[in-house]
Amino acid sequence: MSMETIRRLKSSLATADPFSRLRQLAQSGDAEAQNRLGEPYFNAAGVSGNYGDAARWFRLSAEQGNATGQCNLGFLFERGLGVPQDFVEAVCWYRFAAEQGYAAAQCNIGLLYYLGEGVPKDASKAARWSRLAAEQDHATAMCHLGFLYQEGEGVEQDSVEALRWFRLAAEKGNATAQCILGCLYQDGDGVAVDYSEASRWLRSSASQGDTVAQYNLGFQYEQGLGLPQDREKAVNLFRMSADQGNSDAQNRLGAAYYFGTGVEQSYAEAARWYRLSAEQGNATAQRNLGVLYRDGVGVAQDDPEAAHWLRLSAEQGDERAQCYLGFGSTMELAFLRTMAKRRSGFVCQQINGTRQRNTTLAFFLIEG
Repeated sequence: MSMETIRRLKSSLATADPFSRLRQLAQSGDAEAQNRLGEPYFNAAGVSGNYGDAARWFRLSAEQGNATGQCNLGFLFERGLGVPQDFVEAVCWYRFAAEQGYAAAQCNIGLLYYLGEGVPKDASKAARWSRLAAEQDHATAMCHLGFLYQEGEGVEQDSVEALRWFRLAAEKGNATAQCILGCLYQDGDGVAVDYSEASRWLRSSASQGDTVAQYNLGFQYEQGLGLPQDREKAVNLFRMSADQGNSDAQNRLGAAYYFGTGVEQSYAEAARWYRLSAEQGNATAQRNLGVLYRDGVGVAQDDPEAAHWLRLSAEQGDERAQCYLGFGSTMELAFLRTMAKRRSGFVCQQINGTRQRNTTLAFFLIEG
């Protein structure tokens, strides 16, 4: 490029608007400008669904060795956005950026090694790349490294080290790490049970939309664990999580409608939420929906449909569903409906390999 061309370019850039200046720099071959120009196209594509322009500018930047452009192009290949999905190609571009020390690429290639996508599954390499990114304060990598220590995958199992990385990630605002940390305090896993600390971290995560955190914080409100019992707040949190597709929350919301706790009782709504959860394979919801069909509560009574859902639940190891199916016949299902209406029931006991019925003991037919 001649000095005169450079002079004219600088003169035109001085009078152009910021986006036009960026485009002119990108068109002149500036790798950083090419990557930066790809970013607004990428963000706009979240609405339009057209990632082609983003891919074009990221590629131009990446092919000049720009680490951010390489990582961004790798992400497009990983997700199949603007380019055909290709995990091998994604790993290739992530590796170029990771070897330049780019933390986000190190984190992403670590996750792909863990999942075995584009590369053979290798937890040790996953841990190595995650550690390189974590040591640069990359919050997602910190969380992933904590998970590897918690599970003993690619590193020696170490709950103390896991907790350290989860806390570091949580303190940087990572919603997943905040949720995990909250659950550890809730369950007393590697730390003393502390419901107040659990609720603090779960609340931070839930406010970022984490569905598991919303569900677990709802559970604490429902049970009054470290928080004043408030079933209406619990239902609101269950609903937030359920609306995002969390099957446990959908089942719990179904139970709230069934029992009328924190919400006006509605068997039809209970059945709707149980179905949404059951269709995702939630064994408890499948059993609960089967009980509704068995008893004709919130749905038309239907023994074959009851047996269908109870069988799906039983095949996943749900003992109550297995117990109900132990009776088997239409006559027995009718008997169970009668017992349920009389607020009585049965328990199944395994004694010397035979199931026995006791019609004098009550049990929960429906479970959250």
